[in-house]
Amino acid sequence: MSSPNHTERGSEEVSEKVSLIFYTFPKEIRQQIQPCRQRYTGSIYKERIAYPPKTSDASFSRLYLCNEQQKATIEQRILYADAALKEINEILGAKADFLPLDASEIGRGALYEQIADSIKYKVLDQAFKKLESVVLDENTVLTPRTKARLRSMTDQLAALNILEDEDVAAKIASIRQKIEDEAIMPLKGELADDLKVLKGRFHALEF
Repeated sequence: MSSPNHTERGSEEVSEKVSLIFYTFPKEIRQQIQPCRQRYTGSIYKERIAYPPKTSDASFSRLYLCNEQQKATIEQRILYADAALKEINEILGAKADFLPLDASEIGRGALYEQIADSIKYKVLDQAFKKLESVVLDENTVLTPRTKARLRSMTDQLAALNILEDEDVAAKIASIRQKIEDEAIMPLKGELADDLKVLKGRFHALEF
């Protein structure tokens, strides 16, 4: 609906008794929706963890995980997005439904492990992308400023461990130590291998 280039169609007949009717806003309205959507979706999505994680642009996630602090941030940003959309057209809006998830209730079964792996994937993926952006090759020298940025990154990774999972915490500690030791290239290789293993697990999930 938010794409200005969306092709407008009236209806599509599925069978003698069923027809699909398509509703779309005029192009002018869609042009207003698009920048509004781009402005708010990024700030909202970065606060949550996809489960199963999006291992490619084409993958589909059914659930997003966040802790109470992230939930409060998301709710505030959704209020801003909702108000902005209603300024465009009163029938537009933004909302989110939150479902409680307690680690003590789901236990240490398969669901817990899958969620923990989703968190681990988010942690490893963010660390790998950050290292890719600041450490280009084995000849890259870690300046005090770069090292400080990487230390800050590990603090941000710790905040993602919303289940306080011990394995995830241990992985973050390992990343932090390798940064201190400046073993960056081995760390990048290790992260790449771990991400490949996790991707294989998620591709095997059946719903």
